[in-house]
Amino acid sequence: MINFQWYSEFIFLSSLFICITLITHSLQNEVNQESIAIIGGGFAGIAAFNQLQANGYKNIKIFEASNRIGGRVYPIRYENGYLQFGAQFINGKKNPIYEIAKNLNIINGEEDDDDFIYTGEYKVGKCYLEDDIVKKFTNFSRNLERYYELISGDEKMNSKTIGDMFQKDYKTFLYKEAGLENKLKSKKFYDALARLYKSYYETEWSSPIEKLSLINFDLWDDSEDELKSYTLNEFGYKAILDYLTKNITKKYINFNSRIINIDYTNAKKIALTLSNGDIITNYTKIIVTVPLGHLKKYGYSLFTPTLSKRRTKAISSLGFGNMQKIFFIYKEPFWSEKTKWIHTLSVNDCTKTDTFSKIFLSFQPLDWKNKNILVGWVSGKGPNLIKDLPENILIDKITDHFRTAYNNDSIPRPTKILQKSWALNELFLGSYTYYTPESALLPEDPIKTISRPIYKNGKPIIMFAGEGTHPSIYQTVIGAYLSGQREANRIFRNSYI
Repeated sequence: MINFQWYSEFIFLSSLFICITLITHSLQNEVNQESIAIIGGGFAGIAAFNQLQANGYKNIKIFEASNRIGGRVYPIRYENGYLQFGAQFINGKKNPIYEIAKNLNIINGEEDDDDFIYTGEYKVGKCYLEDDIVKKFTNFSRNLERYYELISGDEKMNSKTIGDMFQKDYKTFLYKEAGLENKLKSKKFYDALARLYKSYYETEWSSPIEKLSLINFDLWDDSEDELKSYTLNEFGYKAILDYLTKNITKKYINFNSRIINIDYTNAKKIALTLSNGDIITNYTKIIVTVPLGHLKKYGYSLFTPTLSKRRTKAISSLGFGNMQKIFFIYKEPFWSEKTKWIHTLSVNDCTKTDTFSKIFLSFQPLDWKNKNILVGWVSGKGPNLIKDLPENILIDKITDHFRTAYNNDSIPRPTKILQKSWALNELFLGSYTYYTPESALLPEDPIKTISRPIYKNGKPIIMFAGEGTHPSIYQTVIGAYLSGQREANRIFRNSYI
């Protein structure tokens, strides 16, 4: 006798299995039919490629305009390690980049983001900087960043800049904390320390302080309670880059292949025009990962049809600042082994106070085996002011700068200088993204506007990734990486539709 309940369950399960199989085959066919181009081989492009491959896509091509992979991660071999001309630190623990670095065993320490101000040696030329002045300024400035974070959530403060806030607070400090008599006697030292403090924000945010909206402190979030960054050993981001690119073989990437136009008039055959005139028309999905600086200059001509007015306004209103590292190589160090930072303050009647002296404020000894290298951090308007200086002139100026700051004419000349200008590179035209007061006042978050895909027939065909498209941890390798994964998964999710 037939057990009808068992038979019904068998029929149901068989039908369910057939349906799942058909859906799986249909989805796999959809995946196999997609032809995806990734514009840019930085960490957003790398992450997008790896995620697409993990999701089963096979027809993927990265178009990288330069001759290398990595984007703003730019390690260059030097003796037994790598100099990091781009990203150097990891922001916080709660992210995949930290986990990769941890598994690779390349993390060698942690530091508070503002450590460089308060753990350095102050050099003021022929004058003496009293400990009491440093102590008073430290007590005033140490908690300012936390205070700015607390008030940054107030919408009425969005149009304010960090420069506005600091100038007001600093003026109050001079009168109330330093005292009128001390102000008259020591103001030049406080002014020099204030310039150093402002340079901290300009280095951290890659922005002139007068253009840095307070809203950055409200929106930026690395999911950590404290402002900490993690330092890496002599291999640094080179180890992470090698790990993440092990599956990106030659067949998946075209170097020296700059895309100058993306024509998505025909959604089934998106046309890519290269700078050499070649046109490729076999792609159905595009992930654009070019930096915001490049979009600012070339965004209008890069897309056919042109981008919407809303997206164009978002691109133009956001800031894309500039921060530059310069490696000064010496035969022997003139600083002590215990030195963490050197701050060469520009003080009236004590040191030179020309523009160059106010640009070069902070230097960090390279923290791995090779101890004869100083890393100079130049921020704010500095990179644009020195970008055209020949190396021999820069060597002359930095030598004179150190000799004046140390009040010591025996300070040696560097034997070599290594630097890369992000501002001069047409593929980047700056360092990373920040919110300006103008962008903070837009009706919609401009980063969210930029990150929204372009749709045709109800499906996304042009996706946008990169640090400048991540709403909370923009400016970072982490933000770039997560945004690449986000857009790869967006393509996969929409394969079901």
